[in-house]
Amino acid sequence: MKTLPVSLSHPLSLSLALIILPFFSQAQSATNNAITVKTLIDSGNYVFHAQSAISMSGRVRQLETDYTVTITKGKITADLPYFGEAYSAPMDPTESGIQMTSTAFDYSVKPRKKDGWNVMIKPKDDKQVQQIALTISSEGYIGAQVMSRNRQPITFNGVISALTKN
Repeated sequence: MKTLPVSLSHPLSLSLALIILPFFSQAQSATNNAITVKTLIDSGNYVFHAQSAISMSGRVRQLETDYTVTITKGKITADLPYFGEAYSAPMDPTESGIQMTSTAFDYSVKPRKKDGWNVMIKPKDDKQVQQIALTISSEGYIGAQVMSRNRQPITFNGVISALTKN
């Protein structure tokens, strides 16, 4: 039996290479992204950018402003909107969203069974926010649930990014 040399100049070989090559680059890109996300979580320095908010009533709102939760080793800062039912009204009308800065908090990271991590943040020095639970995928997507003492929980979806130094 005679073997034929395989060359990329052959139309079939070229089309097969063009079909398979993107799958290899996507797999490599996903692996690199997972390593980057894991590095950010391990460092304890990253930012969650909220892109949508889901109230307990199920209404989804796309967010146009850059709302964030900034996590560092010594401080958590949250600037998020709130849509939902509050059990008591704030005395200051400018406190309608979720604004929080905490320097005393519990922070735990646990790997998920299939993909990503669960991060639990429990501020000890904030009157409103009880906890922030982040579900982070290896692709960098985050689901965040904020539980408050006098409001219904609210969920946010968004992405992770590295902390930029100003």
